[in-house]
Amino acid sequence: MPHGPGDDPIFAPPPGAAVSYTRSPGIKGWFQRWFSLMNINAYHTIDPNSSQPARLRFPWLSRHYLIISIAVCLILLVVVALLLYLALSKHGQPCGPACLGVGESGLYLTGFGQAQELTQLNNTCKSHASSDVYYAAINHEQYGQYDDLRQSPVCGKCIRVYGPAGTIQAKIVDRCEGCSYGGLALSTPAFRIVSDTDHTGVPVRWEGC
Repeated sequence: MPHGPGDDPIFAPPPGAAVSYTRSPGIKGWFQRWFSLMNINAYHTIDPNSSQPARLRFPWLSRHYLIISIAVCLILLVVVALLLYLALSKHGQPCGPACLGVGESGLYLTGFGQAQELTQLNNTCKSHASSDVYYAAINHEQYGQYDDLRQSPVCGKCIRVYGPAGTIQAKIVDRCEGCSYGGLALSTPAFRIVSDTDHTGVPVRWEGC
């Protein structure tokens, strides 16, 4: 069996010609050649045909670029937080000096319902004074059932009402018979602060001061 070019009678070299044998590189040699072409290091890219540094082709990998990006993100977070604070504080503004001393603290009720303008004041719990500007009548279910309505623990208490247009503190002076559970009626000045419309039935949330 022939083992080289000189052993094959058909392809035999002429007499006196030099015969050379080329050894196959094998699997190990093939891998070594492939990885040497890739030339992976910290400075160049993995493209064997490109000698441009990776820091130029991918600028976001630069340390200075990362520092600037982090600083910009922090500034944006501060701006967003400031805008949220201003938006929330706008709806949570107090109603001014008239809120001072409005009712008594200690109301442990909360409610979600509709607010309407108080058109008729019965002064059920006898806590309304002529100097009161911001006052309210809460629904009969949360006001409570008492033979003497002045005995209700909510009578004369301070209530803080959050509406679409603003926040108000008012004193509970009456019971609203036409209000559903969670609802209340507010004096005209108070209603205009929490309401963004002239129509009644404004969604509000309220709690004790």
